[in-house]
Amino acid sequence: MSEQNENNIMLSPEHVAEYLEQHPDFFQNRDQLLQKMAIRQDDSSSISLVERQVRVLREKNLRSRLKLNELFEIAEKNNATFEKCRTLLLGLLASNDRDTFFNEIENCLTMDFDCSAYSLILFDSKPEEINHCTIVVTEDSAQEHIGALMRSKKPTLGSLRPAEQDYLFRQASIKVRSAAVLTIRTDKLIALLAIGSNKLDYFKPSHGTVFIDFLADILALLLPKNLKS
Repeated sequence: MSEQNENNIMLSPEHVAEYLEQHPDFFQNRDQLLQKMAIRQDDSSSISLVERQVRVLREKNLRSRLKLNELFEIAEKNNATFEKCRTLLLGLLASNDRDTFFNEIENCLTMDFDCSAYSLILFDSKPEEINHCTIVVTEDSAQEHIGALMRSKKPTLGSLRPAEQDYLFRQASIKVRSAAVLTIRTDKLIALLAIGSNKLDYFKPSHGTVFIDFLADILALLLPKNLKS
């Protein structure tokens, strides 16, 4: 092929892109060429390739820092939740009678977990009121109001149906904007714990349930013996 014919060959953008991909060091020692190259922006202005690369690197750095801050916040929140669960567990283990045990649950949830309302509903054949937040009811009597929550195998997080919320939190229902509801089981359903917050996003379906599941496991082990004491 003659030199004239070679000069007449039109390179497509794809050919140029392919060549640059195969020769990533093409711009090495070609600083003047690099400075002359420009990229059209959305506002029809142009910036140099170097400026564009600097901007991309800055944006990546900003995204990385934001993601790192988010991870730190999650870690701090998880650590704080772990400490609350630890405090509750130690307090429950130290309780030496039924009244102390149920009062410890209430104090820890309202003070350490900063909940606006809580309800612990225990299921047994003999209904009774243990304290103003803890009651014993039959499963049949509760089915009509919270049957779907009782059947759930996983914690329910977020907003509740008005009838469910009123049944669980009674006079405190008006203060609750989001809630976490845990079913507590051994070989059968033994209780349902509801924790309510006056913050709309305090409990969300997208939140993790590791520590809430841990709390349910603790109560599944300790509730049966304290019901009998």
